[in-house]
Amino acid sequence: MHKLIQDFFGRLSGPGATATPSEKDLHIAAALLLVEIGQADNEWQDSEIQTIVSRLAKLFDLDHQAAEALFEEARQRDADHVSLHPTLKIINERFTPEQKQQVITDCWRVAFADGVLDHYEEHQIRRIADLLYLPHSRFIQAKLKAQAEREAGAAQAHQSDDV
Repeated sequence: MHKLIQDFFGRLSGPGATATPSEKDLHIAAALLLVEIGQADNEWQDSEIQTIVSRLAKLFDLDHQAAEALFEEARQRDADHVSLHPTLKIINERFTPEQKQQVITDCWRVAFADGVLDHYEEHQIRRIADLLYLPHSRFIQAKLKAQAEREAGAAQAHQSDDV
């Protein structure tokens, strides 16, 4: 398994690498960023895992089982890799600015999923956004969108509890 992962990242970032990332490579790259945020505070919450799986399903039009498998593969690769730079390189080369902003918005959704924004999560999202060359205004837009969704969801849950 470790050899497969080294080959994957070596093919994408090694000297003279010319291989075009496959669709699966793009899915893994985005999933790795979400996993990175989910584990940034060194605690996995069920709400974070559910958010990652649902966002992967929506982002790549996957069924729940395929999204779970993608999450598990990304989680395994995250445990085995040291640097996010090969992942960020794939995204920088293949994602549009709008797709990059969508990934950052999804990172914020993961960070807000457990109801607590940890400073490690925020720092990591800021770092990823910078390395994706996302303007600060788009970084803030993504945060505000995810935060508003979280607050709306919490308000809706509170109203249903009152009924």
